[in-house]
Amino acid sequence: MRIYVFVKPMLVLVEHDMGPCDALDFVNQWQGFCDLIFRNNLDELIP
Repeated sequence: MRIYVFVKPMLVLVEHDMGPCDALDFVNQWQGFCDLIFRNNLDELIP
């Protein structure tokens, strides 16, 4: 599962074997994160 974590001003790609709940717990430890999107393809994130 690929987890795309948006942290201003950079995009951090974190790849782990974890479920959505574990992923949210992981992201909640980050300060100032903007958004969390579960995608399979980074291209989908680029408009």
